[in-house]
Amino acid sequence: MSVTTVLDLIFDWLKARHNGIESQDSRMCGYVLTKASSLIKSREIWVPVGALQIERELAFANIVLKVLTAERFDEWHAEALQRKERREYSEAEWTAKVDDWITRHRKAYQGFTAATVTVDAELDRAVEIAYAEADDALAMLRVFDGANLEPRIVSGCVALGTHGEAKRHYLETTPSRLEQVSVGQSGPSIARYIIDDEALGVFGRDLMTVGDLLKLRERTPYQEQLLDALRIYSRSSLAADPADKLIYILVALESMLVRDDSEALQSNIAERIAFLISDALPQRREIIQSVKAAYGLRSRFLHHGRRPEDLAVLTRFMNIAFPCILGLIHNAHQMPSVEALHRAIEDARLSG
Repeated sequence: MSVTTVLDLIFDWLKARHNGIESQDSRMCGYVLTKASSLIKSREIWVPVGALQIERELAFANIVLKVLTAERFDEWHAEALQRKERREYSEAEWTAKVDDWITRHRKAYQGFTAATVTVDAELDRAVEIAYAEADDALAMLRVFDGANLEPRIVSGCVALGTHGEAKRHYLETTPSRLEQVSVGQSGPSIARYIIDDEALGVFGRDLMTVGDLLKLRERTPYQEQLLDALRIYSRSSLAADPADKLIYILVALESMLVRDDSEALQSNIAERIAFLISDALPQRREIIQSVKAAYGLRSRFLHHGRRPEDLAVLTRFMNIAFPCILGLIHNAHQMPSVEALHRAIEDARLSG
């Protein structure tokens, strides 16, 4: 039950008592419980997702991704025509009403992927749960979105209507007339995220590892901290400003790789990233150099207000951060805590 629904039921009971209306339950709790039991049922909530394309139905975390196909709308149309409410209308009136209802929603949503959640609840609470599960699952899906590799691209893998392409609206006029009205894109492109068999062949195992972590009732300290880091990392894919992308990525990595507040960030984080994702000394040196360059961008932004202009530096860093994130995911069932991860990396450094 949602808090709003409970409050509404309490208000209904108080209003009835104030008006002297006798109810079956003289006590408030009994009234609320009786009414609530009639509202709770199994419901499947579909949350349409922007800019996400799937090849087939996909179970992930606590959601199932499904496509709002033409065939599905046809099924819903056929069912709606048979509903008992039709008895209140003539056949022609009811058919026209259903046709208009389905057509409007078909135009709005057909072809979109939806995150679906099945839950036993009253409607408001079911929607709250569905959005919470969908938002968390979509955040984890965005970890594997290509928008994390390119500073000029923004992910559209979010619940429809919660985040989208920036639009620029303007009217051109002369003193006595309207010349034109225009609406156009403003800002970075929204990337379409495609999860097909080819993509699953590349990152499907890591994707399912993250999805399984979300379903666990009990997690290790490492797993809890990893999920929090991934939530922060995924926000970089939604950021239009390269400076925001940089900050989100660094905060996510630091939350997993910083030992304590007293250590130097640049050198320690850079070296831990290098040892986590590469065994080759030349490549480790390049990684350390690129991470330190990214910290230079961050320092100039945070301390001097200078936004990143050298996107090549940021792009290189983003393409280092992603395999580092994958490395952290690979350790989800090996490391009991981030402290154990730090010890393992330190052992690797000392052993050469």
